[in-house]
Amino acid sequence: MDRKRQVFLEEWYATLQHLRDIGSGVTLAQNRPKWISASAPAGAQTDQFLHAHYYQRTFDGRKANYMAFFEENKGRQDEALAEAMQWWSRLPAAPSSEHEMLNTTVPFLQAALSPDGISEMTAEKFQEICIGVHAIKDYSRRVANKAVALPEGTPYSIPQKVAALSTRIWNDRSSEGGRVRDLLHYVLHGGPAELLPERLWQGVNDPKWKIDGLGISALGEIVGWALPEQFPPRNGRTSKALKSLGYDVTVHVE
Repeated sequence: MDRKRQVFLEEWYATLQHLRDIGSGVTLAQNRPKWISASAPAGAQTDQFLHAHYYQRTFDGRKANYMAFFEENKGRQDEALAEAMQWWSRLPAAPSSEHEMLNTTVPFLQAALSPDGISEMTAEKFQEICIGVHAIKDYSRRVANKAVALPEGTPYSIPQKVAALSTRIWNDRSSEGGRVRDLLHYVLHGGPAELLPERLWQGVNDPKWKIDGLGISALGEIVGWALPEQFPPRNGRTSKALKSLGYDVTVHVE
């Protein structure tokens, strides 16, 4: 476990630096689309740039060919990134939900995941948070109905699955009785910022903190929405987008 922890932290810190470097470029006036405010947090801009690149530029039909792009770009990351940023900068409007995410969802998540927001969090507010977190929505789509107390044999919408999943997470406890509010406060605000990745590892692996349904993609993304200037959001989609640009990062599977 100590070896796994060390490998995780080395890779996480390295990828964090990649994201910060991309953020320093994507926030420049010449690389920022006109529909994005300069005041939008750098980490949030980085995430939405990678979001748009992944969904608009790596898919062939319904399949993301990010590994094929990795093979093509692994020796030319700088060029691939520059090409993607040029494409991004010329977009006349958000290709999907990026504008809403940056202008509405991110400010909401920052406030909801602040120390005061967490201490005052209700089940209803946590459900709103889950709706705004891509990794949780994606997991809700895949989770078995019975795992979130929904009757089998009935199709459910994504909002219905998110609601059921958020209720299960809210009512769950860690091995020592901790609730999701305790987990979020500890990971986000429970110590020095520079040690946050270590708390993130504990939040996913230590039974004292671990809550089923909040894995590395969900918590990694939540960290980024709570503290986007310091920690750009990272989830499975982030890693796949980086991979497609030639970065040799780990795509964490949950």
